[in-house]
Amino acid sequence: MTEWHSVEVPELLKQFNSNEAGLTNQEAEKKLEEYGKNIIESGKKVSMFKLLLEQFTDPLVLMLIFASILSFSFDKGIDGILIITIVLANGIFGFIQNYNAEKSIESLKKMGAAKALVYRNGALIEIDSENVVPGDILHLKEGTKIPADARIIESSEIGVDESILTGESATVSKNVQLLSKETLLAERKNMLYKDTSIVRGKGKALVIATAKETEVGKIAKELESIVEEPTRFSIEINSLSKKIGKGILVLILVIAATLFLVQNAEPLDVVFTSVSLAVAAIPEGLPAVVTLSLALATTKMLKKKSLVRRLPVIESLGSIDVICTDKTGTLTENSMTVQ
Repeated sequence: MTEWHSVEVPELLKQFNSNEAGLTNQEAEKKLEEYGKNIIESGKKVSMFKLLLEQFTDPLVLMLIFASILSFSFDKGIDGILIITIVLANGIFGFIQNYNAEKSIESLKKMGAAKALVYRNGALIEIDSENVVPGDILHLKEGTKIPADARIIESSEIGVDESILTGESATVSKNVQLLSKETLLAERKNMLYKDTSIVRGKGKALVIATAKETEVGKIAKELESIVEEPTRFSIEINSLSKKIGKGILVLILVIAATLFLVQNAEPLDVVFTSVSLAVAAIPEGLPAVVTLSLALATTKMLKKKSLVRRLPVIESLGSIDVICTDKTGTLTENSMTVQ
């Protein structure tokens, strides 16, 4: 990997077939085909079918579905209909919550799409940041959000907020001074990184990396390899479902043994009574209560200008993704843990 911070500016311009007047439209189009759009994909979109299916795959919900089947099998049609109605209403409500959250988050991201000031054909123009390519010359000014990794070629007291990368809120001063190859990432004063912001000064910078080749893009690559583990909420609900299932099974066995061995009941009566007790023991209202409680909590969060992604019926609620706006109106995405 080339250490761009240690290469002289004339050599950099030569390597990227660029100059301080910027690329021509033809050169930019050619590079866009070569390097692709300056977009960091956030993973595969969840399909509507998958969102709907997720509402009916929880052990507790499956237990309710099984109970409804048993109810219909033993002429308990009313019980079966009530259980199925609760399960369907519960699933549809959870699906609507998830679907609306996903669509709202997509809309917010599109609204927050950044623009970039670049030099093309010697003139300063504004383009979508996704069309920035290596070799572009960026025009820097206070308030600019850096659309790609770039090497500063002209600086007038530039100060940058790099907290997205380093976590440090203090403004970092930048300049055009050549640095040694061994200079650490956080100390490369002549470099700018994607999604950081100019808080003061002005200047120009040569784009040297876009999309997943940027430092932020490399972090995104690493995050893609992380395997999602069950959350605390999901584990506890699954544990509760297993306990309820085991308890019902023990109850059926005890009742069946008592009826058959002590009261000499008919086998069909034993089965019918045991299944009836099992259906009665399953908490049909629990999914609805959980969903309602989570919906009320979500409503409160929406009033605080937050959107909750993946609000499930009975699903992984221990960790939720939140997109919100800060005091300046900037979109931010965070992870929140519910204990």
